[in-house]
Amino acid sequence: MNTYKRLIIGSLILFSNISFSQTQGTSEINVSLGVATFEDFRVALDDVVSSIVTTVISGQELTYSDGGRLTGYTAHYGYAVKDRWMLGASLAYQTVNRKLFLDNKESGKSSSAVYSFGIETNYRYISNPIFQMYSGLGAGYAFGKSSFTLEDANLEFKDKNKTDYKINYFTFHVTALGFRVGKKLAAFAEIGFGYKGILNGGISYQF
Repeated sequence: MNTYKRLIIGSLILFSNISFSQTQGTSEINVSLGVATFEDFRVALDDVVSSIVTTVISGQELTYSDGGRLTGYTAHYGYAVKDRWMLGASLAYQTVNRKLFLDNKESGKSSSAVYSFGIETNYRYISNPIFQMYSGLGAGYAFGKSSFTLEDANLEFKDKNKTDYKINYFTFHVTALGFRVGKKLAAFAEIGFGYKGILNGGISYQF
């Protein structure tokens, strides 16, 4: 009987250690790459608006080169305020560099660089030493600069061939589902929407 009791107690202790590996006081540092970020969608909308305005003012069709959007980079720090529940902050960075075409003729370039800072929380509903699954939310602010340079354009405002403007807006991120595989040093991947991207993944270190 004593043997059975010891087995049961040992199993409970093991299960407790497995289920609650991310205990209160745990810190986490992540670095990651993301695709299809909120900034990508903002730029796509801005493209539509600027194309319409250019057509109305000059009668010329404005288009952009494809493939100018680089992957977004994110650094994150989190702290477990309770078992399974983390609070933290992220800083994301993304650049977009493309060529401009007026009536299919290369006529300039466009570039932008945006930082997004967000305060985040997530909850680990599965948390053991080698596998964690979680969801989370983040809210913050994005800021940066964008510039347009028109090198060969027959526009009414061509005396202002280079136009710079600041980028400022409130932003967010929703992590619908995240996975972390590994012990202290691990790989992780997330599915969501916001400043980190629809798909986001990288390396995580917990201590």
